[in-house]
Amino acid sequence: MFARTSGGWPILPLLLVLSLSLLALLLALAPPVSNDWDSLTYHLAMPKLWLRAGRLIEVPWCDHSYFPALMEQLYLNGLRVSPVAAKLPHYVTFVLALGTIALIGRTFFSRTAGLAGAVVFASIPMVLHEATTAYVDLGLAAYTLLAFYCLLKWMTAEASGKDARASGKDARPTVHYLPLAGVFAGLAMGVKYTGLLVFALLCGWIVFGLWRNRKSQIKNQKSKVRPVVLFAVLAVAIASPWYVKNIVQTGNPVYPFFYDVFGGRGYTKQMADQYKHHQREFGYKRTPANLLASPWRASMWPWHLTDSLEFILTNPGNHKRLYETTVAPPTLGLIGPTLLALLVPLVWLGVAKTGEQRLVLQVLLGTALALGMVWFVLEQYNRYLFPCVALLSVAAGASAGELIERHRLTRIVTLAALTWSAVVASGLMLRYHGSALKVTFGQVSRRDYLFRMSLYAVCDFINQEAPRHARVLLLGEERGFYLDRDYLWGNPGHHTLFPYARMKTAADWQHELRKQRVTHVLINRATVPASDRGWLDAGVREERWRVRYETGADAGYAVYEFTNHADAR
Repeated sequence: MFARTSGGWPILPLLLVLSLSLLALLLALAPPVSNDWDSLTYHLAMPKLWLRAGRLIEVPWCDHSYFPALMEQLYLNGLRVSPVAAKLPHYVTFVLALGTIALIGRTFFSRTAGLAGAVVFASIPMVLHEATTAYVDLGLAAYTLLAFYCLLKWMTAEASGKDARASGKDARPTVHYLPLAGVFAGLAMGVKYTGLLVFALLCGWIVFGLWRNRKSQIKNQKSKVRPVVLFAVLAVAIASPWYVKNIVQTGNPVYPFFYDVFGGRGYTKQMADQYKHHQREFGYKRTPANLLASPWRASMWPWHLTDSLEFILTNPGNHKRLYETTVAPPTLGLIGPTLLALLVPLVWLGVAKTGEQRLVLQVLLGTALALGMVWFVLEQYNRYLFPCVALLSVAAGASAGELIERHRLTRIVTLAALTWSAVVASGLMLRYHGSALKVTFGQVSRRDYLFRMSLYAVCDFINQEAPRHARVLLLGEERGFYLDRDYLWGNPGHHTLFPYARMKTAADWQHELRKQRVTHVLINRATVPASDRGWLDAGVREERWRVRYETGADAGYAVYEFTNHADAR
């Protein structure tokens, strides 16, 4: 027998989902540190700037600030309370994604399939890791799942109505799921540019659904067209503010991408080409053989897809050091074997016992295939697979549900695999991020926890010592969230505020920095070659600025202050 709750839900998968969700919550209750890299760079940093300004201001020195910012708006409200509160909306989307996977599985397959799919998704290490951060990928995954749930309800209702009419029976009433799908598609496009691809695929499936049932649509065309129109109108209306804003501010709705098509103020062709080259650095060459191998590589070898090949070749046996004292943890990109292993039995299991289930699997797998193909061509970075992995988790759950219900042996093996996956994911999180629990349970103060991150100590020094009117230039470092002074990025490639080609000497830099009201420079020497920072040393010798803070001889942080604040204002 297979233990279930009084409501018919299988107990073991339910306990695994609840345990993983609780672990993610406990880890999320610590303040953001280095494993929240993009959060400290812009997901939380931009809302903090908007909150300080009292409005949604343009941030021309950060090209990432032009990305759709639906999740960042939620983080902004959380920042009114604390940085920890700001992180929690992303955790909520994690729970929402799990609930939607369970809902799709239960609706079209079984309760066991729904919960098994949720376990598969929650036990993917990169998913569990992101649930503790203020990133946005889980928001995109959750809205994608909700949009496809509504699409599937519409498509299966249409198919059922067609079969009923063919047999002379009354067709069951069609609930207008398409407008709801439009709402969620609009939210997905408001989270991330890749939501545009989700919207395009939804449109493609709607066209397919209309074509599939074309013979039944002759009598009542208006009732068929109205939901489709509402889908498109609602999706575009909800997403459009972010894209219209970009048109007004830069002339490019998807700034800084597609520069060759739209252009963009504050950007150049050279910067666009460099960005495109950087995206292509991740993963493998775009060949048919590598495409076929990508499911295995993405599942089992994340370091090939989270670090650029150039770095791997020049640093054999080592991963990029993002975290000051430790190497990048595998939780950043690890998917693991369970998802892939459960998809394989779909070929012979006969999971789809009805036409409705076949249609559902066709949509899920077809969409995941399209998303994976685009990912392979554009940028092979595992984190960008979240919508694909979420949809595949539903299919994997259907496979697991069939295996659990079919035979005692397959039940034991499948439940053992799900349990093993959850234990490994939990173990990795505790191994690499377990120190956050000491903050959650009060064993370490938040301030002491933050001071373990060397960057926080630098920011704290500036907050304490720099005058309120100070403006800090960040070089080799973009994580400015913990700065309470005005700042801007100084690395080339993000903006055109500085004529870098003409800035050769300390005097050149001083002249340009004064124009931008810069009073201090914060540099991460570990990421800026000595040949690119000689002007700083020259400026010290020429008494243009002085060193106020320094860690390490040549690989730590340093803070420089202009010797004449009046001239720098």
